[in-house]
Amino acid sequence: MSSRGARFAVAGGFACLAHGVVRVTLDLDLLVEVSDDNLACLWEALSDLGFVTQQPVSKADVVSAQRLARLTREKHMQALSWVHGTHPFVIVDLLVGEGFQWSQALIEEMNLFGMPVPVLRREELIRLKRVAGREKDLVDVRELERLS
Repeated sequence: MSSRGARFAVAGGFACLAHGVVRVTLDLDLLVEVSDDNLACLWEALSDLGFVTQQPVSKADVVSAQRLARLTREKHMQALSWVHGTHPFVIVDLLVGEGFQWSQALIEEMNLFGMPVPVLRREELIRLKRVAGREKDLVDVRELERLS
């Protein structure tokens, strides 16, 4: 996705792992820039990798920032989930809800699996996990703060 110019950052459990927290995660959360060109880029990249949207949404609704914002408000969506067509347990969640803000300043490049990957900075990851407020998120916050 980076090679296509997509603007995203690893968030959630994989970002916690990147920052040194030992935990298990079942999906890949990506904070994304919600703009028409970036959404179209992400649609093409994920589709080419064999992913399909888990929610019944049209491409036209997903690649339009305005239509996607309306959809997230109406459906109270925080994420647009993509599932792999032949490996249904491989899930990518694009964090697109109103509570998520894209800013290059919130991202740092980290070496993951031998390649540079954009990852949310620890401080922003902690902020988002506190907002989510689930027990597993609060455990992540404690671990991220302990490692600071």
